[in-house]
Amino acid sequence: MATDRQSTSHRNLLGHIHAMSQKIYVDFNSRLTEERIIIPYALEGDIIAGLRVGDSVTLYDEELEVEACWDYDFEQQWWVGQVDWKTIRYL
Repeated sequence: MATDRQSTSHRNLLGHIHAMSQKIYVDFNSRLTEERIIIPYALEGDIIAGLRVGDSVTLYDEELEVEACWDYDFEQQWWVGQVDWKTIRYL
């Protein structure tokens, strides 16, 4: 029988796996910098459900996808993806 601690750990792991596999459509032309893509509509729908700053996400458009780190820009007050361009995949 699982303890409460094991159940909590299991839920945390499942949430982390879900966040790691989150794919988010973006406009790669909307950049703060070369590495930071703005995600202005992130508060709509279920995009941020379960995501935490630092989680891994996949950003994509019609031509490519790339791995990124989910982050928040407090100065501009919007969500961004900190892109790792070494992971670029052309579709």
